[in-house]
Amino acid sequence: MPLRPPSVQVTIMPVCAFDEILEEELVRSCEENDVIAIDKLLRRPQDTNGPSLFVAAENGHLEVVRLLLEAGADENSERTDGATAMFLAAEEGHLEVVRSLLEAGADKESAKMNGTAALSNAAETKAFASCGNVARGWS
Repeated sequence: MPLRPPSVQVTIMPVCAFDEILEEELVRSCEENDVIAIDKLLRRPQDTNGPSLFVAAENGHLEVVRLLLEAGADENSERTDGATAMFLAAEEGHLEVVRSLLEAGADKESAKMNGTAALSNAAETKAFASCGNVARGWS
């Protein structure tokens, strides 16, 4: 009996490459703090490291930030100007968002925009100072 080569089974699964329309929906939902829509959108396989986390952090949408982080968004990702989600949240005085990002492992030293560290500007506003105090005390 001649030997037969082993058989190989290939399964092709759909992979969602970057989808500009889906990303626009996600950003719009983040701006509107539409947690239900975001939850549905995040159930689709996709890259969660687009602008959504920045929009949610800057607008202080805590639940949205948490959903994005749970879906795999990078808490230390940077925009093209170098801004991180933590910088944007701190700049707007969103203390709970800053805490959530720190809990997720955000690097408090890399919270910058255009080379300026968020924590070095903590004295600019009272709310910003509160965020700076939380981040400085984070170990």
